[in-house]
Amino acid sequence: METHPDPIPTAAEPDRLEAVALEIAAKMVAALTRLAGNGLALARRGMQDLPFVEDLLRRVIYLMALRLDAPAPAPAAIPKRPAASAPSAEMQREPRARRFRLIEPEQDRDPRRLLTPAECPRVTLMDDTAQPFIPPIQAPPKPPRPRPGFEDRYLRRTQALADALANLDTYAMRMAHWMARQASNGAKRLSPLAAAPAPEHAEIAKTEPAVPVLSDLYLLVLMALGSDTS
Repeated sequence: METHPDPIPTAAEPDRLEAVALEIAAKMVAALTRLAGNGLALARRGMQDLPFVEDLLRRVIYLMALRLDAPAPAPAAIPKRPAASAPSAEMQREPRARRFRLIEPEQDRDPRRLLTPAECPRVTLMDDTAQPFIPPIQAPPKPPRPRPGFEDRYLRRTQALADALANLDTYAMRMAHWMARQASNGAKRLSPLAAAPAPEHAEIAKTEPAVPVLSDLYLLVLMALGSDTS
């Protein structure tokens, strides 16, 4: 992207920094949306920038959520299901559009898959009373549904991103409710962002969680504008 004409606001100017970040996000979302539905090559090109814009917008939404006072919603009562009946064609609804992903997967988990018992050889001491273990017969698992193609996945993510940009207040409230639930349940994870605060922000993040996120947002803005951070 072209260099922003005005001095880039720092983390010490949160309002201006968020405004610039939103301006960048809006331009990039518009560009990424134009690439959708125009072939695999353009979808691959757009996917190179899509995660970056998602990270940028997610941090803006998080900063908005921190300013909201949202109590944890009470558990919803499970409604009684009506008697089963064959749904008519008119009653069948179109599948819901994909929502923008607010919660980033944690990064401290081991990415390696778990081994099955057959892949874990072990030595067992057998005696006269030992009995071989015979696993119970289980029904074969259902085959997974076919994964949507790359172009379809790109289209869905761009649509979800555009929806989040158009409904920032709604998404910020959703995120605020999630954080309130985490806090009321005594969960260890209170931030929806995957990256932990930098070491210099570890202490202040406990009382001022916006500080490290503003610093991240500033770096993302610099990257988007092509500024030299060296």
